[in-house]
Amino acid sequence: MSRSTLVTAAAALRFLYTVTLRRHVIVDSIIMSSKPATLPVILDREEVSRFFEAIPSLKYRAVLMAAYAGGLRISEVTRLKVGDIDSQRVVIRVQQGKGGVDRYVMLSPRLLEILRVHPLICCVSDTSNKRTFDLGIFFAASRQ
Repeated sequence: MSRSTLVTAAAALRFLYTVTLRRHVIVDSIIMSSKPATLPVILDREEVSRFFEAIPSLKYRAVLMAAYAGGLRISEVTRLKVGDIDSQRVVIRVQQGKGGVDRYVMLSPRLLEILRVHPLICCVSDTSNKRTFDLGIFFAASRQ
């Protein structure tokens, strides 16, 4: 049987015994299947370069490079401000990231170069959701 079948059967048995039969003793002996540990796919340098070169828009290339180079989530990239980039210390400050925690991430030299060459191309607006991500301000900060 597959793992998902075992998990579904175990959840059904837990529900049957705890909710329907109100017997909590038997539930403790139901063992859940553990998820097998697998390694993530890691791209080599050439594959990463080809990926970024395949993006025709410099705006989206810079946004994705910021996410990739700093290990940022898209929500973190869209909230970056001018003061969050420190080109002298070569770090990016991520405010209120996952779990509401502030942190610093490294700013790669290649990303810093792209931000200095193309500082104002990164204004992303999403009119369907009536949101505007003013990444142009963030990229202008790298010129200092």
